[in-house]
Amino acid sequence: MKPDLTQQEILLVANTTFFKRQLCETGTTTDSQLGLDAFEEACWNGMLDELAPEIIHKPAPGHKLFLWETRKGQAFLQIVLSEIPLPMEKEFSIDPNVFESTLGCN
Repeated sequence: MKPDLTQQEILLVANTTFFKRQLCETGTTTDSQLGLDAFEEACWNGMLDELAPEIIHKPAPGHKLFLWETRKGQAFLQIVLSEIPLPMEKEFSIDPNVFESTLGCN
C-alpha cells in the first residue's frame, strides 16, 4: 500500500494585496520583480512559515513539509512543498504555464 504523502503548491501573484502587504511588512521595495526575488530568498532562508502562516498546510503529526522548489515567472512565484521530492502531476498543478497550455482544449 502506498503511503499518503503531502505535496503543496503555493502560487504567489505579485499584484495582489497579500503580496503587497508582505512587502510593506518586510520593508521591501514596491517593485514586484524585486519583491518576488526578496520573497523567494526569504523562503529559501526558512521564513516561509513566518511570512505566510495562513496558507501553509499543517501535515499530520510526525510529518514535515520541506521546500523543494521555487519557480519564478513574470508576475508570480510558485513554491513547492513536500515531504519528499515528488514529480508534479500536471493535471493537478496550479502552475500558470501548464494551465495556459490547456486553454485551447476546451
